[in-house]
Amino acid sequence: MSAKNDLENMSEKELLIELLKEQRGETRARKLVAGLMIAIFVMIAAAVLYLVPKVVAVADEVQSATAKLTSVVGTVESKVDMIDSTIKDIDGMVKNVDNLVVTNTKNLSEAVEKLNSIEFETLNKAINDFADTVQPVANFFNAFKVP
Repeated sequence: MSAKNDLENMSEKELLIELLKEQRGETRARKLVAGLMIAIFVMIAAAVLYLVPKVVAVADEVQSATAKLTSVVGTVESKVDMIDSTIKDIDGMVKNVDNLVVTNTKNLSEAVEKLNSIEFETLNKAINDFADTVQPVANFFNAFKVP
């Protein structure tokens, strides 16, 4: 209350001087705040000018990497499809080879059975008999052989 009483007891000149002092203090505070705001604005502008090109460069690199990744994924998908079709072809080939082996095994078994059914002693006797029969004919034709 003493400050209020002091203001009431002051003359107009003293009041104006006190008001002027107060306004000067407020003006200094406003100038300080304005200076700080300008400094903050300059720092933000510098940071933006410094960071924006780097962010744009990173965005370009990300876009390029994404394009390359998309290309690689496409290549991998085509290779997987090719491998899948190759596996299907191999499955078919294995089935065909299996069928061939089974068929040839049957034919081979039949051939072995036929070979086992041959009586080699009788065959040898027949060959010897045939040789004995053909020998005189061969001797006859050898007599007319021209030297």
